[in-house]
Amino acid sequence: MINPAASASFRSRTEPIEVTLEISGLPPGTPYRTELRIVRPGGGNAVTRLFRGSAALRVAFDGVHPGGIETVRREVSLGEVGPGSYLLEVTVSTADGAKETRRQEVTVVK
Repeated sequence: MINPAASASFRSRTEPIEVTLEISGLPPGTPYRTELRIVRPGGGNAVTRLFRGSAALRVAFDGVHPGGIETVRREVSLGEVGPGSYLLEVTVSTADGAKETRRQEVTVVK
């Protein structure tokens, strides 16, 4: 299970966004991969979804779970992301194919 939380719903492009994750339910010593994506929400026709649903930003990192509840904090720069409404998408996956994804709306301002 993962519980992502962005530090604010409205973010300036000049300030990084802090993402805090709580990862639980994995045995101690389990390797995992976390992927953070900032994507434009889908909607409209297939062509619009194809282009607007692509990631504006993608960051990945690996970890080894200590057991229990692990709190992970990451800062992500929004300098490459234009102003607008996005979804912060956090996916944690393991080598055996288990995967959990959570999403949260984020608005980036000038």
